[in-house]
Amino acid sequence: MQNRFDIYFSGEVLEGRDSQEVKAAVGKLSRLSGARLDTLFSGQTRRIKKDLNVEQAGHFREVFRKAGAAVQIVPAGQKPPVAPAGKSTATQPEPPSGLKLAPIGAELNTEPREVENDTVAQSPQPGTRSYRPRPRRQAPS
Repeated sequence: MQNRFDIYFSGEVLEGRDSQEVKAAVGKLSRLSGARLDTLFSGQTRRIKKDLNVEQAGHFREVFRKAGAAVQIVPAGQKPPVAPAGKSTATQPEPPSGLKLAPIGAELNTEPREVENDTVAQSPQPGTRSYRPRPRRQAPS
């Protein structure tokens, strides 16, 4: 089964970008203008693409990001998460697996972890039980 995704847009402009320039760029991408383009930037979350595969969804996100707009990618058929007032989930939606990404610029723990056993995992060597050499192919007679 291949994962499918829907893309939602609520008019969110990425930080540091001019809203009018972003609106014009999104209008050009979507071939919309006037009232229809204003509807996209109304703040109401709308599905703008449906049933995309991973590559298509990633491409769509990148195109909108370059235009200065943030989209939400959610599994097909599901509604996007509702963002509390003042907080956006469009730039970092929660992945379906429950894993979360660290915020941009966050300090990550780079200290090595201490482990009980100080041995390094190695590939099985000849002479150990888990080593099984591949059978040699014999040349046809």
